[in-house]
Amino acid sequence: MPKVEFDIGGTIFRTDKITLMEKASGSRLAAETQKQNDGYPIFFDRSPTQFQLILNFINTDGLIDLPESERELKEICREANYYRFPLLVEKCEDKLWIIDANRPILQVIQNENELVQKLACPRKPVVVIWYNMRNWGKVFHSINAAEFVEKNKHAFDIYFTPLPKNKIHWRSSIHDKTIRDFATLSEDNNNKIFIGSLQFRMISFLYRKGPLTDENQ
Repeated sequence: MPKVEFDIGGTIFRTDKITLMEKASGSRLAAETQKQNDGYPIFFDRSPTQFQLILNFINTDGLIDLPESERELKEICREANYYRFPLLVEKCEDKLWIIDANRPILQVIQNENELVQKLACPRKPVVVIWYNMRNWGKVFHSINAAEFVEKNKHAFDIYFTPLPKNKIHWRSSIHDKTIRDFATLSEDNNNKIFIGSLQFRMISFLYRKGPLTDENQ
């Protein structure tokens, strides 16, 4: 059976040409294969990491096991979108949605070391809320904590960490790689206005940072 070779970022892959043209006729791979007439591997300046999975997707009629890693799923989704495999993109997005739906809504940090790790390489701006359970109802009186996190999760990763037992008033800080002056602890003497004040700081932060892009989402 005739074979076709692809050079993906310097790594050579070989697959059956007839199967490719029949099962992936709308893809970028098929389009470039159809134009090929020199016998050399077809070159794509892309990462080869997930390319074998894409070939497996073609050869098994989509019957593949996707990884559990969110990072890998996003890589596959990006490459599948580039090579024009909408069904594979859909499968990845469905699994990413399941991962997101099962993610704990309130992310609680129990110690300083864990907090440092979360702030070391944030993928989004990070909001840290220092809380005291005795005042939880006073703080979340107009919106519950889950709704607050859900409302803001497109722009921020929000973490809760307990206050020392002798502290009453809730505190917050906003951490980002580029804007640093919001990282100063903010403390409200009136816990009833804490969420309103924090939301105002978050809006001010986003105004300073500018429009959300793929890079800073």
